[in-house]
Amino acid sequence: MSVRKALSLCAVLGFVVWLAITVAFRFTGHLFFNPENTGVIVGLFVGVVPVMMLLTFSIYLILRIPPSGHSPASIAIALPGLLLDSAVFPLYSVVFPNVDPATDGLYAGLALLAYASILLTPYLFRKKKKKAI
Repeated sequence: MSVRKALSLCAVLGFVVWLAITVAFRFTGHLFFNPENTGVIVGLFVGVVPVMMLLTFSIYLILRIPPSGHSPASIAIALPGLLLDSAVFPLYSVVFPNVDPATDGLYAGLALLAYASILLTPYLFRKKKKKAI
């Protein structure tokens, strides 16, 4: 598979992941972003990092992206969601009418942490070069 095709697929998969999460949050966000459920919110923030890294690394494996392509692939995965969430954030109460509008900052923070996790994946999972003696 060409690099261009792999990166295009990464962008499509990034969009699909963003859409699935956004739609799921649209209908169930009120269950998770309840200010009284501090434990659930903390769990989301702790859990999003390994889940997004595992998802990103799985995409590398499925698409057989070599280590040299992991960084551009991560950018392609994260970019659709970053761009689309720039429209979702200011329209939070319209997109998520069943979620308390006061939790918009939590949603933005969780989304940014998810994107940061995607972008950090190639650096945390790269093979270290052996030093010559």
